[in-house]
Order: sequence, then structure tokens, then C-alpha cells
Amino acid sequence: MLSLDDQRWNQLNHAYGTAGDIPALLEQLKSAPPQKGYDGEPWFSLWSALCHQYDVYSASYAAVPHIIAAAAERIPRERLDHLLLSGSIEAFSHLGDAPPIPDELKEAYVSALNQAKELTLDCLRLEWDETGLRTLLGSAAAFSSKPQLGCAIFELEQETECPHCEKSFTTRGYDLFH
Repeated sequence: MLSLDDQRWNQLNHAYGTAGDIPALLEQLKSAPPQKGYDGEPWFSLWSALCHQYDVYSASYAAVPHIIAAAAERIPRERLDHLLLSGSIEAFSHLGDAPPIPDELKEAYVSALNQAKELTLDCLRLEWDETGLRTLLGSAAAFSSKPQLGCAIFELEQETECPHCEKSFTTRGYDLFH
């Protein structure tokens, strides 16, 4: 795992340039409460920099081991944010324009994904609302080398909008219960 004080963070990139600011945000994860809204810190800044509009970056791969290590220190009920960000990074890293994992980060990244899979399975033993369960199932798929399924689960919504007429409708599957 790339140490938070390693100067190589300055050679990695995120959505807004070099990743020298990411270690401080990762350090904040150790004491950050679970996210209450989309703009809670350090989550908002981490999402914005590391997994911006389906894009991932070299710094994303370096951050995942730290995010998962922080998740491992939490009780299962408080791991959702960690697993969602890490699962999203893994799922979106398989999209066509994602950079490859730098060789020097690969071992720690793959090890973190294996640990994340176990942490996710621990969380699935608990009762969750639909959003929480969707987060965990999408993450489990991504951590299980099923990135397309992970993306599909992450994006699954009960209501969706037709791209042609902009009319809202109930997503297939959900319509069976109306």
C-alpha cells in the first residue's frame, strides 16, 4: 500500500490534477462519521476527485487500499460509504477510457479488493434498506470480477426517465409489484 506520506502521490492524477491532496483526505477517513448527505466531507472531495462522473484515475487505485483499511476498522453498519466508493472505482475501472492500474499499485489494489469482498459479505448479514442493499450487492459484484453487473446494480432505480420522451416510468421488475 502506498504510504500516505509517499511523494509518489504527487505523480498520480485525479479528476482535478495531481493527487498530492488525497492523502490528507484519506487520513480524515479514520475519524469521519458515516456520510449524511452527498456533500459531507471528506467523502464529497474523495468522490469528486477519485470517481468523477464514472471516470477513475491513477490515484483512485492508490486510494482503494486505504479506503478498505479504514472500512475494516469500522463496524459493518458504518462501512457502506467505503464499500460504495471502492466498488464504484473497481466497476468503473473496466470502462474503456479508464487508465490501467500502475504496476507498483496492483498488488495492494488486488489485495484490498479481496478484503473488500469479505467486508461486503459481513455487511450483507445485516438488514438494509433498498439503497443500502443495492450498494452492497453492486459492490459485491464489482469485487467479484463482475464490473458490468456491479454498474447495473448501482444504477438500478425504481423510477427512470425515457431518453426520448422524458416521461417517467417504473423500471422493469419493479412494475410487477404495482
